[in-house]
Amino acid sequence: MQYNHDYHREPHHHDTDHSTTQVCDSTDQLIAGLELITLQRSRKLHALARVGLWGVLVFTAAAIVIWQATVKWPTCPQSLRVLLGASPTAEMIHAALVVYVISSLVLTASRHIQKTERYAGWSQIGFMLPFYFFYWYADILSVNFAHLTAIGVLMLMLEHLRLNLLCRQLLRNEYEEHSRKIRRIRLLSKY
Repeated sequence: MQYNHDYHREPHHHDTDHSTTQVCDSTDQLIAGLELITLQRSRKLHALARVGLWGVLVFTAAAIVIWQATVKWPTCPQSLRVLLGASPTAEMIHAALVVYVISSLVLTASRHIQKTERYAGWSQIGFMLPFYFFYWYADILSVNFAHLTAIGVLMLMLEHLRLNLLCRQLLRNEYEEHSRKIRRIRLLSKY
């Protein structure tokens, strides 16, 4: 028995329909482009959901550095006091911190309601760190360090939670929309 390995079937003109091939190619290209857009958007949302943890890490690292600095300089040097003047009272610093926390909570709630895709933790870090200086300048940082750090971490975790919940909802919507578009493209390519 002898096998003919050189046998190739010659394509006939009626075997391939060029319009069907073109529709399939354009459908595959549309689906590939849509999947690429969805993948890029989902990567962006995943990165945005994690940025809050970086904010907590940066704030905690800054608090540790400040604590180490207070070991070296437990009180404000007299030369700096002469230059800057009298320190604010503890009640004034506490009141300013309470006002900041309340306004930060209101802004976080409004960003949650408006579904803002912007992380505001960096500005919160910028507003929280000067309080360490105010407490240090008033010579009461050692008493208030743990409270101040806990408040800062709590505010940043709330911002992270807000953004994480939003990103999860947006990802869910993105995948549902992606599935809907794929079904629509496949349905239209049949006709």
